[in-house]
Amino acid sequence: MRTRLSAVGVFALVVAGQALAQPAVLDRVPAGSALIVVTRDMQKASERAKPLTALLGGRADMPGGELLKAAERLMALPGVKKDGSLAMVMPTAPSEDDLEDAPEPSILVLAPVTDYAAFAAALGGTATGLSEVVIEGQPVCVRDLGNGVALLGGPRGAVEGFKADGGNLAAHKARLGTAGRKVADESDVVIIADAQAYKQQIESGEADFGVGRGMGGVGALAGQIEGPGAAITNLRKALARDGRVAVVGMTGSEAGYALDIAGVFAEGSESAKMFEKNGDSAGLMARLPSQPFYLAGAFDMSAPGVRSLMSQDEPAKGEGEAVPTAFDALSGAMKKADGMAVVIGANKAGPLAGIFLNTVAFISTKESKSMLGAIRENGEKMKETTLGGTKVKVDYKKDVAEASGVKFDAWATTIVPDPNDPNAFMAGMMMQTLFGQSRGFGQMAAATEGGLIMTMSQNTPLMSSAIEAAKSGKGMGDDAGLAVVRANLPASRSMEMYLGTQTIMDAAIPMLEDYLGEEIAVPKNIPPVGMAGSMEGGAMTMRLFVPMGVVRAAEAMMKAMKAAEDAFEPMNGGT
Repeated sequence: MRTRLSAVGVFALVVAGQALAQPAVLDRVPAGSALIVVTRDMQKASERAKPLTALLGGRADMPGGELLKAAERLMALPGVKKDGSLAMVMPTAPSEDDLEDAPEPSILVLAPVTDYAAFAAALGGTATGLSEVVIEGQPVCVRDLGNGVALLGGPRGAVEGFKADGGNLAAHKARLGTAGRKVADESDVVIIADAQAYKQQIESGEADFGVGRGMGGVGALAGQIEGPGAAITNLRKALARDGRVAVVGMTGSEAGYALDIAGVFAEGSESAKMFEKNGDSAGLMARLPSQPFYLAGAFDMSAPGVRSLMSQDEPAKGEGEAVPTAFDALSGAMKKADGMAVVIGANKAGPLAGIFLNTVAFISTKESKSMLGAIRENGEKMKETTLGGTKVKVDYKKDVAEASGVKFDAWATTIVPDPNDPNAFMAGMMMQTLFGQSRGFGQMAAATEGGLIMTMSQNTPLMSSAIEAAKSGKGMGDDAGLAVVRANLPASRSMEMYLGTQTIMDAAIPMLEDYLGEEIAVPKNIPPVGMAGSMEGGAMTMRLFVPMGVVRAAEAMMKAMKAAEDAFEPMNGGT
């Protein structure tokens, strides 16, 4: 099967276009197809994608790469409409059996042409009827559908039997729903996958939508709906159970690159009802203190969909001992929380001196005092504890200080590992990296009217700024760097996360410069990478946005590394 997919893939340039595709093209695609990919302007999108393609090195498993090379081949043929739209159709999903032995699915490509006769002749076909041509040593059928569209693909019966009458546009729009149409309308490329046709792949976390094994990176662009965390796992389960379509869109612009993934659910289903209401994660972010950060994010769990996505299965009892912390005391109370925001602030001494030292969490709840009471109770229980050969000691102090009229607690957790444990040294090194201490960490907590504040260190100035931000709501909501990214995220968001690109590069580049022995010049004031989730109208949409400044900075780093690598290469065959 892979050889035929590869041959047809020369023409399935479906990730190099723009927007939903011209209505005339989508109108002629059967609406019930398992997989549809559409694009509108190959030439313009090829230019847009060049920075990303160059950065990724043209790798086949990344968006662009080999597909853009194939696009250039197609646009070089006579009779092709270079700025035209293209559609790829897989009527049925590939079998979940061993793909080497399973029947080959039909793959059909609707390509834009201005002169079908010239196009067919360049491939070795004829101007009329169905032609069997050979591309890369494999047979591919070519047929004129009329009105400036050529059909390519296989097997022969699928090309011969393809009904080109059209009349399917309304069905496509209804199938996509409001959320799916929005992704399609704003994207350079759109992938529409029937969720039930790919039910097994989605459940297993291997949903490449049947094109990752031969279509030169479409599967990677499709997002492979899997990843760490309960949210992605639960979204995958909901999509497999109640999903109508999964819609993937990729957009390139001067501002950066955006990847959208939308799950559209069957009307009236459990999931559709769950994703009716949106939240306000931006309001939670504003309650975090403004500071340079490695990672920051917020989840508004007042929306049923977010609460469901963030829920995790209860661990089975008796599966082994673990060292309890104050967070264990929060696990039950968090089920009643309205939302949570966390910022992992940058450490001026460098990330290796304590990644979490400037971490602040804000838990939105009307029961902040009872949450703090649970932490105090847990601290008393953990005063002196032994788990296996590990000794845990908690020194808890109530109301140690006050900031902005709010008192806060502080406690230190000391962990002494079993001296006979061969992993004790590595555990100490990890603790040093995470918390700046090899045998423990400190924490603080305060109950405010709107929620509970926690820090992962005994840092009084940090706690003071956290209390002020929580009370005023003027913290990270006013961050200029976040504002640049938020302009490219959904205006209404239930969850959002940001990667502090500038802060991370500030920490990494000096170490890289020492290693390479030369200076790396990268742009300054690099915006964060942002991701946001929105829930409305019975659909869930996730957007990842990578600013162009991040792409340019990565280019500079890659260039410096390549130059250093070339400098180390032996000359004249030497060693």
